Amino acid sequence: MRGFGAVTVVAALALTGCGGENVECAAEVRRACADPSPDPDPDPNSTDEDFVLGVQINLGTALQAAELPEDRSDDDALLDLADEMADELDDQLDAMRDWEEEWDLEPVVYSIASAFAPPVYLEPDGRLEQLEESEGADFDELWIEVMSDYSASIVDQAEEVADDGRDPELAEFVQEMIETHEAWLEELDALSSDA
Repeated sequence: MRGFGAVTVVAALALTGCGGENVECAAEVRRACADPSPDPDPDPNSTDEDFVLGVQINLGTALQAAELPEDRSDDDALLDLADEMADELDDQLDAMRDWEEEWDLEPVVYSIASAFAPPVYLEPDGRLEQLEESEGADFDELWIEVMSDYSASIVDQAEEVADDGRDPELAEFVQEMIETHEAWLEELDALSSDA
């Protein structure tokens, strides 16, 4: 494909009167050959695909946890943050499902004992069940801890895509995810300090 692009540039320059004696034109041809324009619609790589499939585990569980405070907490700041998080997590999960469908990906089932489970995915540890059974200050403290862990894990996953992914649309979305979850981590830390 690069050779074809270079031939096209050379042919275009020849048609516009750029001859072999002209140093500026020769430099333009070299630049065009050395720096071909990126593929406008690159296929996702395995990092993109693994993220889209794998982050759904953390997003789904975080969404479940984000929906719990309504009947278990009296802290208005926590309740407001939980509502915001639930709405955004639901949107993020929907976006991942859309990419999964668009790219025709097959869901991967990870087991806790699987040697192939990526390390940034949080394993079920019973805290969601503990959250469901608690209320008041105990709930608030555990909820802040759980949501902090999930947001930190999602940031870790997203940073891998930001570094090694190829799909530009996903990269842009992932950058927004990182910023959102980092802001939540700050808010959760502030809530923890207030408790």
